[in-house]
Amino acid sequence: MTTVHHTKLAPVAWAATTSQAGAGPDNLATEGLARPWLATAAGANAVTITLAAPATIQSLLLHDVNFASATVEKSVDGVAWTAAGVLTPAANDAGRMRGLLVVAGAGLLALRIHIAAGAPLDGATSWRIGAAYLFGASTALPVAPRIGYSVKTRRAVIGEELANNQVPLARTGYDADVIEMVYERKYGESLAALVERAKAGTVALAMDLPDWPEQVWPVRYVDRESTETYFRVHKAQRTIAVREVV
Repeated sequence: MTTVHHTKLAPVAWAATTSQAGAGPDNLATEGLARPWLATAAGANAVTITLAAPATIQSLLLHDVNFASATVEKSVDGVAWTAAGVLTPAANDAGRMRGLLVVAGAGLLALRIHIAAGAPLDGATSWRIGAAYLFGASTALPVAPRIGYSVKTRRAVIGEELANNQVPLARTGYDADVIEMVYERKYGESLAALVERAKAGTVALAMDLPDWPEQVWPVRYVDRESTETYFRVHKAQRTIAVREVV
């Protein structure tokens, strides 16, 4: 099954145990991986995310991190804290690590992400979080995509073929996945939770595959048009493509 985590929340305060100059925890609100939070070293660190008022926090998504796990706490008042769970990121083939934790807590004011002292997995000298998302709700789509959905990676490369058959390349920016899925649905099985919400803003798409834990992304809907094919009396087929937010 595919789960869409939506209703992105807007924190009003971000704090961290340590931060490098220009790489404070408020960078995590930008969604862009070019502006991460960076700790000053790889010692124990905590990042606290606070809302304007208590609300339901359904899930936490961390994008482009360099640690193996983080312990997450939740609070209704920003003073007393209880365990929310352990977020365990997974890496794609390129090494980018993403992880989603289902919190499912009502009336929460803040989350705190604890990273234990250790060695960053990418060989860096400090901890990193590229972007952090809090979502207030989630919806399981009524049907799963057909097996064989594709993940196409758009490489962040600029190139031009010259008259002498040379191709100078400049790598700039961040690679982004495009996830293309084919759904076969019956009347009444709506895919609006993915399409309409991802058109309106960033959502987290979780494929919910235990063997492929990295198959979770912050995404936006990218198609300008879509086609639905009615190939049986009671079935329609639709292809949906969404793009990873980087």
